[in-house]
Amino acid sequence: MIKKIVVYLLGAAICISLFWSTSYLFASSTSLKESDDTTYVEITSSDLYTRQSFLIENMSVQEQVGQSDVLFVGKVVDILPTVETNDLIDSGILEAREKGYKYVHTDVIIEVLEYIGEKKLDFNEVVVRRQGGRIGNSVHSTDMENLSVGEEIILTRLEKPENVTQVPNGFEPDQYFLFSPNSKFVSKGKGRFYLENDPNEVITKEDIIDITNKLNTSQ
Repeated sequence: MIKKIVVYLLGAAICISLFWSTSYLFASSTSLKESDDTTYVEITSSDLYTRQSFLIENMSVQEQVGQSDVLFVGKVVDILPTVETNDLIDSGILEAREKGYKYVHTDVIIEVLEYIGEKKLDFNEVVVRRQGGRIGNSVHSTDMENLSVGEEIILTRLEKPENVTQVPNGFEPDQYFLFSPNSKFVSKGKGRFYLENDPNEVITKEDIIDITNKLNTSQ
C-alpha cells in the first residue's frame, strides 16, 4: 500500500492527516506516463506519498484574465529536475517534513511565442514553478494540472512570488512565476484554447485582447 499524507490548503488554514491508500488518479492526466518530459508522476507501492489539495474557485475567463499580470501564448520546452522546496514554506509544511515527507516543486521552461495585451516582459522564455514531483521514492502530488513538453498553452493567474530564492541557474527572478491551479488553457488549433479542467470553456487570443482592453478602459 502507499503511505500518504494529505496537506489541504484552505486560505491560511492548513490541516494535515495521515492515512493509507491503495490508489490515486488525476482525472485530467489518465493518458500521461511518468517521464522527463512531463510533470506527471505515477504512484507506486513503494512510494512515500504526499498529496496537496487546494480549494479551487471557479472563475470566468474575464476574472482569470483580470487577475493575470502577464499573458502570453507559450510552448513548454523543458521540464527541469524536481527539487526540494526550501523557500515559500510554512508551519504545515515543516510539520510534514518532521514526519519524513518531502515538499518539492518542478520548474518548467516555457518559450513565449506571443505576448497578449499591453504587458510584455523582456524575455523570450519564462520559468513556471509547479508544486509537486518525485525525488527518489518520495512523491509530492497536487491537484494542479500537469505540464508536458510540446504543449502550446496559455496560463492565467501566474503569480509573482515574493522572497523566492530558488530561481534556476541562468534565469532572472523577473521571469519566474508560480503556477496556479485551474489556469491552464491548451491549444486546440486555429488560435483557440480550451480550459483543461473544463473543455467546454474555449477562448481565443482575440477574446483575451478584447477583455484586457475593456479592463484597461474601465480602470
